[in-house]
Amino acid sequence: MCNEKIKVGFVPVMADLYNRLVPDLRRQLTEFCGTVKSHVNTNSSLRFETSHVCCTDTEISQAVKEFETKGIHLLVLAMVSYTPSGQIISSLTKTKLPLLVWPAQPMLRLEPQKYDAAAVSLNHGVHGAMDLCNMLIKNGRSFGVLHGHHQQDATLNELVEWARAGKAISDMKTSNPTNIGGHFEDMLDLQIGNSKFISQLGIKKFSISIAEFVDSAASVSERKITDRVRHIRSSYEIDKGLNDELLNKAVRNELALRDMLKKNDSQAVGINFMTLCNDARVADALHLAACTLMEDGFGYAGEGDWVTAMLARGMTGAQFETSFSEIFSVGYKDNRLVLRHWGEGNPLLARSKPILRASAFQDKHKAEFVVMDFEFSPGPATLINLNANSHGQGQLICLEGVIEDDHLPSVDGPRAVFKPKKSDVRDLLTSYAYNGGSHHLVLVRDDCADIVGRISKLTGWNMVSL
Repeated sequence: MCNEKIKVGFVPVMADLYNRLVPDLRRQLTEFCGTVKSHVNTNSSLRFETSHVCCTDTEISQAVKEFETKGIHLLVLAMVSYTPSGQIISSLTKTKLPLLVWPAQPMLRLEPQKYDAAAVSLNHGVHGAMDLCNMLIKNGRSFGVLHGHHQQDATLNELVEWARAGKAISDMKTSNPTNIGGHFEDMLDLQIGNSKFISQLGIKKFSISIAEFVDSAASVSERKITDRVRHIRSSYEIDKGLNDELLNKAVRNELALRDMLKKNDSQAVGINFMTLCNDARVADALHLAACTLMEDGFGYAGEGDWVTAMLARGMTGAQFETSFSEIFSVGYKDNRLVLRHWGEGNPLLARSKPILRASAFQDKHKAEFVVMDFEFSPGPATLINLNANSHGQGQLICLEGVIEDDHLPSVDGPRAVFKPKKSDVRDLLTSYAYNGGSHHLVLVRDDCADIVGRISKLTGWNMVSL
């Protein structure tokens, strides 16, 4: 999934007045757009498509609708020549596609002696972009802006970053997140699924009842279980305390959950272990399923938190490797944090081959299940939190830092020592609290703050970098 080409739709526009006054201008701009397309597709990881050069609101609307049908991840409104905002604004406020405004022009270097009337016609989209951005802001339409020439490496690199942000948003929108087991009772900071900023994404969310899950598990064939157990044994180390019966149970439930997600066309899932463990028909926290799903590019979060799972799926679509995690403990003197969770983490981020172990939970009765034990690999990493701020707006909080080489040998589960970029962990956590950060995090391998910032621009969400 991380290598999937990101689809960008490029809609070049010019004033209808210019089309009437300079009959050859559209042809010249069409040739230029072909050059841009060829250059981008040759020199980037994008699948870059262009519409015809549009001169009227009807043409622009049709071009946008065609790109919506194609499922592009980022819509680029290209000011290849001047176009007044009134010809464009209607189509752009109607579409839900992530939007980037680019005053693309043929001229790379300004040579004053050669700047004539023809050069003016071909190279003055920039003030049209100013007009348009002004009106987008007044209409409450979120967008990104790209300035630069397509032959400049910095411009092309920035276009790719905008496209990755667009892909993250598109994948969140189409993740069809699923919840099983409801939310952890009284853990209120996670329960933001009814927030306006979530509904504005157009999310279609599903819920799986315990009875539905039990029926699905009962229908899994023994042959599928045998084949899957063979794969699991070859992929991970098996602790000697984990017996065949418990592993088979975990695999049966994993396959059942995968079947149900497939029926919902779901790429993200929030699982509440409390409900599942306290129901004798299941008695499984589904930690093995959570780990293998993350490994396959699904978004996951614990305690039924399908919103964080949706974010994880989006960041995976943006070509990052992600995992669910939480901050468990603080080293105040050494300014470090412990990241861990019970038994769910993405094996792709493991320092060494993960170990499958037996675990248990006893509340209403004893539940036994499989957990995954490993340490996250050292290197640059970012923690991201998605929540609603005090005004009900979507908010992304980024904590940049490094997973250190230090081991945590006396505890198990997916875990790491995290050194934040900010030097004083007390200030970091205080700022996090005052910004309303909730306790669930998406752990991203690598520095992704720039992409998160672009996501916030394209969605209109608030962005806090700590």
